[in-house]
Amino acid sequence: MSVLQIVLAFVTTPRAATAKTADDDDEEGPASRSGIVRVVGFVAATVAFGLLWYYLHFLVSGLVFVAALTWVAGGRGIKDLLLFPAGVTVVIYVLFGLLLRVPL
Repeated sequence: MSVLQIVLAFVTTPRAATAKTADDDDEEGPASRSGIVRVVGFVAATVAFGLLWYYLHFLVSGLVFVAALTWVAGGRGIKDLLLFPAGVTVVIYVLFGLLLRVPL
């Protein structure tokens, strides 16, 4: 079903604007160039995270991964690219690595 939705996003044209109801707020148009670039960026960051994690500790690779995802999603400040990824990475490490004893 997801492959069909992807194909339809590229093939179909958006419908004319009509009166919207509460159920129509999810209506989407065809894929845009910026959307495609973001999806490719997320996939590339995920692949790079897997490769980086193989060679480096989770804290380093996780920090780089969350910062990359934040940058692709539009974050540009110090808080967005440094503090938020550091906080998320530490919370994940404490939860899974220390409390649940999952080997990271």
